[in-house]
Amino acid sequence: MRARAGIVVLGLIGSGLGAVAGIEFNGFASDSGNLQLAFHDTVTGQTEWVRMGDHFEDYTLMSYDAKEQVAVLNRNGATMRVRFDAAPAHAGAAARASLPLAKARAIFNNLRKLSAAADQYYLLNGTTTTAYANLVGPNVFIGSLPSGEDYSTIVFNQKNLVYLVTTAGGVTVALDLSHGGTADESTFYPPKPGDTLATIARRVGKSPQDLAGLNEIPYPPLGPIGDVLRVR
Repeated sequence: MRARAGIVVLGLIGSGLGAVAGIEFNGFASDSGNLQLAFHDTVTGQTEWVRMGDHFEDYTLMSYDAKEQVAVLNRNGATMRVRFDAAPAHAGAAARASLPLAKARAIFNNLRKLSAAADQYYLLNGTTTTAYANLVGPNVFIGSLPSGEDYSTIVFNQKNLVYLVTTAGGVTVALDLSHGGTADESTFYPPKPGDTLATIARRVGKSPQDLAGLNEIPYPPLGPIGDVLRVR
């Protein structure tokens, strides 16, 4: 269980195992103590968060058995049960364990510092290229860069708008300055103003539901999507 923007997220991105054809039980969350369940229609692609007594398409959410993780829906007087499956959420957590988000944030901060320092170097020296040694070290722009990655392999010139570094564990983090997006090789992405889960998912070739599951956030999001997202 973890807190996110005042929301206690209890589970997300499962699959419908009940008798409701085409309807999946995708998540459950508590917003200030008010339980909400997420349902997805595999035919129409519609996904909504629903409170008790509210409707999803033609279905009314009647009850939720937390012990069995089963939602009870009613449609035209007929009662149907849909079970939540948390296995994909567990897989997403295991996949992210190779590089914690806090570590990814630290690397992005370092890449942003290097970008700003390189711009200052170009301006002060009237050049379009530089080297890591001119940016980091005693008596230059950045005294040191914490986190332990080797940033000296980055090519610093005004035409190279992608700053990319690979961790010792083989995870690639890239800051793409060309369009505010993320390089194809990057594992993480820092959302920009105006980004939504849907626009980011489209950019990296995933569905919003898959991207939400990868980051263990509800879909649709109940609040801010965060300052760094895993996209691979």
